Amino acid sequence: MQCPICEKFDKADHFTCPECKRDYICGAHYDVDELVCNECAEKYKGKVKKKEAKKPAAAGEPAEVSTDAKVGTPFYFKKLSCPMCGAITENRLFKPKIYSERKTDIDKHVLAYSWSEPEFNKYHPPLYLFWHCPSCRYTAEKLDFENPTKNSWNNFRELKAIYPEKRQQDRTAEKLISWLSKDVDYNQINYPMAFKLHLLGIYIQEMVEPDERDTLKLGRYYIRAGWLIRELKEKKKELDEQQIKLQEQMKEIERKKDELGDLFEEKKKQHAQKIKEFEINRKEIEEKSNKELSIINNIMTELTKVWKEFPAAEEDIIKKSLEYLNNAYSNHPGIKNPAAAIDMLLWVAGVYIKIGEQDTGLSYLNNVIQAGQKQKIKVENRLKVPDITDEDFRHLSLNSKKSQIPYQKQEI
Repeated sequence: MQCPICEKFDKADHFTCPECKRDYICGAHYDVDELVCNECAEKYKGKVKKKEAKKPAAAGEPAEVSTDAKVGTPFYFKKLSCPMCGAITENRLFKPKIYSERKTDIDKHVLAYSWSEPEFNKYHPPLYLFWHCPSCRYTAEKLDFENPTKNSWNNFRELKAIYPEKRQQDRTAEKLISWLSKDVDYNQINYPMAFKLHLLGIYIQEMVEPDERDTLKLGRYYIRAGWLIRELKEKKKELDEQQIKLQEQMKEIERKKDELGDLFEEKKKQHAQKIKEFEINRKEIEEKSNKELSIINNIMTELTKVWKEFPAAEEDIIKKSLEYLNNAYSNHPGIKNPAAAIDMLLWVAGVYIKIGEQDTGLSYLNNVIQAGQKQKIKVENRLKVPDITDEDFRHLSLNSKKSQIPYQKQEI
């Protein structure tokens, strides 16, 4: 047994490249960006450079037609050919750095965003996750439209082979796809519409055989669908917190009555008006969120009549995501380096804790500690090698940082 690249053998840290299928490759030759061996990564980067020469795409292959920004929106509008059917379709993506994630929950659910331009805070990024082709109704994330075969483990070829056939020959599938994609209008996007797009993305991905499914992608799609329901349910809690904050601010103004002097009455009047406006807006927001949640509940009820396997409750949707994420942790090619594995364990632990299964979540956190300790031992053993190269040390340092394990190069 020896590494096909350096002809050595690292018993403590070796892997099989998912691209070239070669075994016993030393961990030092792992490309953490492309998740393959360094040689395959270089070949892929070379192919990308050639493709950037703007060779016209054949029908069904993604090809960018144009990208335009529109004044008064946070989006770029991108026209490109649908990778599934070749039709020209326009989708939107947020402009770079237009927003940032300000606060996240233990399960990585983003709770708050910061916008570089405050007038855009009415937009909710999760509603725009999926791109959609009105022609064939293919629905997927941005990458799967722009470059669906980028990752070596992609299943797009299998999906492209089965999707048109499924629509033509399976009346139930065509009925479901038509229903979920009915009246898609990103100018009027709301929670029910975004929820249906999530379900459509899931349904399309699950068309392939179970052993060909991208479990990491499906785990993400399911948990994001569950988050949409959670957000609507927690609207009242968010509004209660805002109301309490406004009331505390009023109390603070009253406490500073003497300090404010002649300004007190004006300040109190302004804040009272602010509270009044909030109460009016609160009523509208609650009515809207309750209505949207009711629509989503009806969607799930109707859906289970034709899609028997679909988990028609928030908790069941989250558990389905955990089923896929656990499978991805064990088998997905994109979770092979230590940093990705530890990050996955932390994510899954957070999801279990969030749904109230603390014991299971804590057991996953214990696995994180054990995985970190194993990685630490591996790195320390390799750092003891007297002829360690600068490239090896760079690779170790990068892996260590991504695993949140601090190391320093030992002086020999």
